[in-house]
Amino acid sequence: MNNGNLIYERNRLTLRYTHGNKCDLSLENRESTLIHFYCNLTGDIIGSGPIFIQRWPNCMHEFRWYTSAACSSAQLYHCQMSITDQNTGKQYDLSSLVKSNGGWLAVNAKSPSNQIYYINVCRSVQGVMGCPNSSKSCLIINQQGKNKSRIFHNLGRISKGIKIENGLLSLFYTHGDICSDGSSRKTTRIMFTCKYGVKNAPVFISHENHCHYYFLWIHEAACPVQSAAGENCRIKNPLSGHIFNLNSLYNPNQDYIVTDRKGHAFNINVCGPLNVNYCSNQSANCQFYQTNHTLRYNCGRVNKILYYHAGQLFFNYSDGDLCHGLHHRSTIITFICSPNITIGRPIFINESRQCVYSFIWPTKLACEEQTECLATNPNGSMVDLSPLTRNQGGWKVYNVQNSIGIDKKIYINICKALNPVENLRCPAGSAACAILPRSNLTVNLGGFDHPAKIDPDGSIILRYAQGSPCSADTSRNRSTLIIFTCRMGSIGYPVLDLNRSDSCQDTIWWRTNRACTSKQSKWNSCWIHNAITNSMYNLSRLNQFSESHYVIQSSYGLIYLRICDTVQNLALSKSECAGASVCLAQNGSSLSLGSVDSSLLTILDRDILTLQYFNGSVCSKNSSQRISTTIILICDKNGGNGKPILITQDDDSCEFNFIWKTKYACSLHYQNECTIRNRNGQFDLSPFSLMGSDWKWVDAKGNRYWLNLCDPIRNRPQGCLPSAAICMQDRNEINTETLGLTWSRNFSPSNRDQSVVTVSYAFGAPLCQRRNQSATTAIHFSCDSRISKPKLLQFDMTKCRAQFLWPSILACKRQHGPLPDNDCIITVDQQTGIFFNANDFALPSNNWNITVTTNYGKNSTLFINVCKNLNALNRNSSCVDSSACIVESDGIHHQIGSSTMHREFYMRNHNILEMILPTKHRCRPGTNKTITTVIFFRCDPDQYLGQPNFVYESQDCKYILVWPTLLACYFSEIKNLNGTVITATDNTTGISRDQARNHVTIIVIVVSAFIICTLSTRLLVFWRNNRKNVLFMR
Repeated sequence: MNNGNLIYERNRLTLRYTHGNKCDLSLENRESTLIHFYCNLTGDIIGSGPIFIQRWPNCMHEFRWYTSAACSSAQLYHCQMSITDQNTGKQYDLSSLVKSNGGWLAVNAKSPSNQIYYINVCRSVQGVMGCPNSSKSCLIINQQGKNKSRIFHNLGRISKGIKIENGLLSLFYTHGDICSDGSSRKTTRIMFTCKYGVKNAPVFISHENHCHYYFLWIHEAACPVQSAAGENCRIKNPLSGHIFNLNSLYNPNQDYIVTDRKGHAFNINVCGPLNVNYCSNQSANCQFYQTNHTLRYNCGRVNKILYYHAGQLFFNYSDGDLCHGLHHRSTIITFICSPNITIGRPIFINESRQCVYSFIWPTKLACEEQTECLATNPNGSMVDLSPLTRNQGGWKVYNVQNSIGIDKKIYINICKALNPVENLRCPAGSAACAILPRSNLTVNLGGFDHPAKIDPDGSIILRYAQGSPCSADTSRNRSTLIIFTCRMGSIGYPVLDLNRSDSCQDTIWWRTNRACTSKQSKWNSCWIHNAITNSMYNLSRLNQFSESHYVIQSSYGLIYLRICDTVQNLALSKSECAGASVCLAQNGSSLSLGSVDSSLLTILDRDILTLQYFNGSVCSKNSSQRISTTIILICDKNGGNGKPILITQDDDSCEFNFIWKTKYACSLHYQNECTIRNRNGQFDLSPFSLMGSDWKWVDAKGNRYWLNLCDPIRNRPQGCLPSAAICMQDRNEINTETLGLTWSRNFSPSNRDQSVVTVSYAFGAPLCQRRNQSATTAIHFSCDSRISKPKLLQFDMTKCRAQFLWPSILACKRQHGPLPDNDCIITVDQQTGIFFNANDFALPSNNWNITVTTNYGKNSTLFINVCKNLNALNRNSSCVDSSACIVESDGIHHQIGSSTMHREFYMRNHNILEMILPTKHRCRPGTNKTITTVIFFRCDPDQYLGQPNFVYESQDCKYILVWPTLLACYFSEIKNLNGTVITATDNTTGISRDQARNHVTIIVIVVSAFIICTLSTRLLVFWRNNRKNVLFMR
């Protein structure tokens, strides 16, 4: 009879069916069936089927059944999610990528769009309709034509955990469905790569003969783990920003009682004191004997410090009572993610010899499941919105229509609940939140619980539902509708649409490049332009550190690879590899793995490029095919040049696949490119830009500004976009707005008075009245005798444009080429004979020294001696033969100006003399610019020699100093009282220090006498006029 109950006993599952027919062997019994289920990891769900063992005298039929369905989660999911790199000592933990239900939808950029991939980390994709329950990687094929059925493939279900192979963090799944060869089984390899602040979806990259499948996953969860400690039972994951809060585990009425099966019991509570006072009012864990309650021990003092390490949360309660007279008792409680347990309770694990009591506590409060942010279409196309997800704060929604009475502030996050926002207390779990006008109350506008969808018109719809009750209609809850539409080149901003909103639902429009589906690009074999993000990639720089080729070891032989060119090897160039970009050398022969003339460069996904070489040698297993190579290039800004790693070599499909992490796969605006080029020519911003830092200033109204001319702002305030070039924060430090993005910069000749050039930035926040009108910024550079910071001129609301004026010596134009230099005596003007003797600033036995703080915050001393070698510095240092040197606080010397290399002098407008002291040291790899000291001598009548003032270190490694001095005043023409011109000297030999003093004295006497005479004459006239007036009045 079908009355069986599944029983777990003695580590075995048993199913019994009773009350069958009468037993022919024993009239007292009836026929029954007993089935023992055994775990079989290598089988499928059905497994072996029932295997008959025997029939017992009591008419019980006994069977055995081997199946993976009988495997416990510990057996089925015996998958190590953390690992330590033995070479670097760094730890990795992927537990936050585990999905308790369903799986991750992978971006499919290579297979037909009717193929959909789902993967999970160390768990099955159970919950994905149609996929086998045991599958950890699943392929769904939507059949085309009239028969629109779906086919499901298990791509792997058994794993031993993550490994580090060839420097890549990898997860392998085996024992999938049978491959087409009839013997092999399908497998999956997921390769993870770290990128802080990025939560991309996994990307399917290739397969070998539809049997072995490869995925790439760029995610911050693949970065080395970091430890943290938080107060008040709260802690933030330092990588993802997720906040764990365990305060709800505290039970104010009753402690948790746990036994250890040895006669001991424990009173435990967390995030607060125990309810019983057996041990101490400061105890977090009180141990007692079950048979003798008078024997009690404090096993750790209560605290609210929650620790996070390697994906685990734990409390450490220390300083308890003495144990065996040697150690103080302590308690460690580790919290385990268990999605189906709300609160849970502690479970005793063990007691160490040092009297450390260990417990685990399963609870969903310890879970941090990463959210998926893919918008899908029934036809298989998808858009990844995860770049819009914020780990800190949220997005401010702009009300550009500015309707009267509608002044509520709305904040949203994408595919995730809002993070804490300053001065905003949003209800827990809200993905959209509003501050109501006048009352300042916060309202939940909905939470994220359903994925985004792609509408037939191409727009992407994301709905947040189940917010706070709607006061206008008590039958409804507040909700939010976010509509994304494509806008090439800009990430855009969310904007409130009042016309489509009502009292219970807010509608938000967001025009952004993240909603664009077609990757329209211009390319050749070495560079590619992404029209969606308006970014450029140039791979030719990968050859600058390799004279001929890269060499990769493989099981077939040595592989020679050269990007954008043929391999430069004389022996190979005369072989089968002539014209090849990739060549395999084996046993004295060679094979072309792809020709430079048959290449294709594409954008696979954000920060991932694919470079393919086709038309190699004829494939040995299929003469109709030729060998090809695919190189997956991943942007790694801190990875240097990197090197290609061979990940697959498929004999059947004759395809070789590489992964290459390098900074040269990043878009150019990540590469410190600081020269703007357009039809007006080019303008180099690097001398105006700070090395490793940002310009910061405050305007007259107290508003604060951050500016970086070359790169996105490094130390940006919260609310400033990651790609922002300039941001403004109000004086109350509440609202922060982006006024322009780095990649949008442009320049033009200025049409303002006294301005040399105007640099502009676009795609700022929509701050103005007109719908979706983004703020722009114009910075007008003007020539000045000083170096100052930008000054706000006005904010033009009609054009939504912020205007700044930036006076600077660097904006003064050079009047002509280098000035004649005769042993540091510089001829300034050959017609008048004016010269400048820089030797006057040379010190015979000392150096000019300046205490400086570099842009990176280091305290250093700058030594300088104009036209001479530095005096009394360490002769063994790198500052030998130097005129300028930086000495850091730890004693390290850096030459920043050579005394032996050719120096140069220039006159700039505004009568500024520029002195350049070069070095041979490169500014940074990959650039021709060298470290240089630049001194600007400017006129200051109050300082005779004056002294050098360090201003800043520029982006192109220039140490910029301004030197005010009286000796620089003689570059100007001096007019006498009659209006004629006199120069600083009346001979052709220039002026010396003594002559300078004499000329100044004469001029001062003449001017003083003239002023005295003028004043005396005016006083006499004034006295006579007043006397006449007095006489007339009489």
